[in-house]
Amino acid sequence: MTPSTHRDRGGAYVRHEARAADALLALDSNVGFQPVASTALALYVYAADRPQRFHDDQALSFQVVRKVRSLDELAVGLSWNHKTKAMHRTYRDVPPRAVRVLAGYLQAVFAEAGLLLRDRVKAKPAPRLEVAESKLMAESVKALR
Repeated sequence: MTPSTHRDRGGAYVRHEARAADALLALDSNVGFQPVASTALALYVYAADRPQRFHDDQALSFQVVRKVRSLDELAVGLSWNHKTKAMHRTYRDVPPRAVRVLAGYLQAVFAEAGLLLRDRVKAKPAPRLEVAESKLMAESVKALR
């Protein structure tokens, strides 16, 4: 049984697991799989390509959750700014424990695929292309003389 089912029936449940499950269900009902997958995979590839951008794995997990949740309009609220006299979009935070649970769900689905995608992107080109590139470079250097 999910934490939401226990909560709905009046049973004991873990609050942060229920919030993470609710956030995941809201994301599923309001956003398609492709934008979620593209965003999560892009962040995992980016983190693998530039590891200095994230302090640790937890920072990456929080950013993945934040960016994926920002795809859903329910995760964004509106607030009034008195100085500018205008409405501004604000991000509705989820408690850190719920973010950790949600990050675990997303990581289980997308982390390994992101690393495999990164390895494929960094794979060396075919040997024929290297030979063709070296011939072109040699011809361009001869042309400069």
